[in-house]
Amino acid sequence: MALAAMLLPVVWILQILMFNLPDQLNVLKGSVLSGLLLLFALDQLAFPSVPCHDWASQFQNLAFRRPFLHLILGSNKSFGLKLVDALWTAELGDFSRLRRYLPDPDIAEEVLRICREVQRSESDIRSRFRMRDGSE
Repeated sequence: MALAAMLLPVVWILQILMFNLPDQLNVLKGSVLSGLLLLFALDQLAFPSVPCHDWASQFQNLAFRRPFLHLILGSNKSFGLKLVDALWTAELGDFSRLRRYLPDPDIAEEVLRICREVQRSESDIRSRFRMRDGSE
């Protein structure tokens, strides 16, 4: 499917040259952006990003709060980095940033405990896989 999308402009240009269709060149120029967006979308569909964590645990029941303006203007990646930073500083004893992202700031210590347990569990599973595969 992606190959057809990449081959279409080549065939189009060949037809323009072979059949002397100068008007079609203008149409092709006007369609370049749409074609690039199509290729990008096909790439995202063909090679989706796979979640790197399997946190089917208490972590899925956690709810985080995000300011409305950040929800509209910010990216999920940016929010994730801020959340990691908040967890990191909470691990070092400063819960102020983590409390900002929780609907109930009083559960910050519980959230940190859940995140620790899930991360340790995932780390243990990966260690077992490495030992089983002999890569350690």
